Amino acid sequence: MLLHFIIFCSISYFQQIHGQTYSVLQFGAIGNGKTDDTNAIRATLAAANNSNGGRVVFDSGYTFLSGCFNVTSNVILDVRGTILVPQNSSYFVPVPALPWMGGIPGWQSIVRSYNAQNITITGGGVIDGQGSPWWDCARNNLSLPPCNGFNRPNLVQLYNTIDVVVYNIHLKDSPMWNLHLANTTNVHIYNVNITAPSDSHNTDGYDIDCSVNMLLENSFYNGGDDAIAVKSGIDYFGRTFGRTTANVIIRNMTIGTSHGLSIGSEMSAGVRNVTFQNITMNGSGAGPRIKSQRGRGGVVQDITYQDITLYNVDTAIDITMNYSKKYIPPTNDTATPKFININIVNLHAENSNYGWYLDGLPESAVNNTFLSNITLTNTKHLIQLCDYTYGICDNSTVLPYCPTCIQAEPCVDMSSDCTQYLGQCSSPVYLFVENRVICAILAKIVGLE
Repeated sequence: MLLHFIIFCSISYFQQIHGQTYSVLQFGAIGNGKTDDTNAIRATLAAANNSNGGRVVFDSGYTFLSGCFNVTSNVILDVRGTILVPQNSSYFVPVPALPWMGGIPGWQSIVRSYNAQNITITGGGVIDGQGSPWWDCARNNLSLPPCNGFNRPNLVQLYNTIDVVVYNIHLKDSPMWNLHLANTTNVHIYNVNITAPSDSHNTDGYDIDCSVNMLLENSFYNGGDDAIAVKSGIDYFGRTFGRTTANVIIRNMTIGTSHGLSIGSEMSAGVRNVTFQNITMNGSGAGPRIKSQRGRGGVVQDITYQDITLYNVDTAIDITMNYSKKYIPPTNDTATPKFININIVNLHAENSNYGWYLDGLPESAVNNTFLSNITLTNTKHLIQLCDYTYGICDNSTVLPYCPTCIQAEPCVDMSSDCTQYLGQCSSPVYLFVENRVICAILAKIVGLE
């Protein structure tokens, strides 16, 4: 709880946004869903920028057809109506390849900030990406329209931005990722609703990428890819950019169809201190999911999944360092991923196809894993794979039994003394079974190790 308090305090105060209110209708927007309102919207945002910020209103009852636009510092993007995204790349501008794009340039996101601070997106309205034709060209041939050889636009991308609040907004049918927090600091997301068809292509919900101090809570996702994806750039590009994603709390979420509560697979600058807590999923491909492959590099460490309820998922717990669909031979140490200190506690799954998929590398095992209070009920196949994964499983509370590749031994509540507790087991990262305090992380904060 101390770690949660520290992260929350770091993002709970933002400078209040003052200034004038600007309606896009006053700058010539029509709002009939057919007329191109892009220039009017850009003019409205430019006026707000010239006054060092303000509230930019997309009025209720109107549908604004718009290509991409930039949000600058000290702006509240107040979407009360609908922003409708065109299905034509002529409404977008190309941007150079960034650390998360794998060397391929892309189309600018519909809503974008860059080198900005103190931004809020809210209003109770909808940003509708109309993503279907974008999904088709990405599946079949990226050179076809509207992709035209470029990576698809995100719906919202906030890049190199500090102090962000996103709440009370519906993101729908994005061409690619929905809400991409890229190299951001101090972000609070809550009461956000993200939806797309279950077969939509790469429609990630909340992508937290090369970012620090994040709180995502009380929100919903139902779509065609990862509900949440915690990332830090891909391969050499991510390692060169070099910003580790750290200090992330994701809690009180409801998830329908998705590919999971994911870390990776693009995690090449590292991911640390991430907690998923109090999350319910129904119909997803996986629950907790950590994925990487040879060539990524990076270290994923101090990760906790706690109080997770799963219904009708394909694989309850999926941790793999062989994410690629093709074989990748062993590579050098810099490009070999590492998973350390993965804690899963108080998870209940019903009607899963598979229980465990644990897949480390012979040269880089999943190390210091801790499993406690896990029940897998009505699971068709309990263990799909269990290779190169080490740690401790509390055999008194993991039911029907621990995965076969992990040492099974009881690790019970001892006392509130972290020093004493950490000496009870062979690995330094374990939980108090009774009160769920993550002892090792707490120990680091108070200087016990």
